[in-house]
Amino acid sequence: MQNNLKKITNYAKNKNEIMALTEQVQVSLQDAQADLRNALAFSARNEESYVSKHIADMLLRIDSLIQAHDMLETLKNDIEDLG
Repeated sequence: MQNNLKKITNYAKNKNEIMALTEQVQVSLQDAQADLRNALAFSARNEESYVSKHIADMLLRIDSLIQAHDMLETLKNDIEDLG
């Protein structure tokens, strides 16, 4: 376990490729989510179900991107605190 932790710490020190989403990108993604939710509400009433399904998929992908970024940032900070 300790050996794996050292490997992860060394990897994190050598790889500073995890970059924060800029505030502008994060705000734009949140705006896109709001617009897609609005489109989803309209499509649920007026369009074929496959349209709503694909809009919901886009919402999921944006949400997953934001959550993955937050998780990676937390992990990066925790590893830096260990080292």
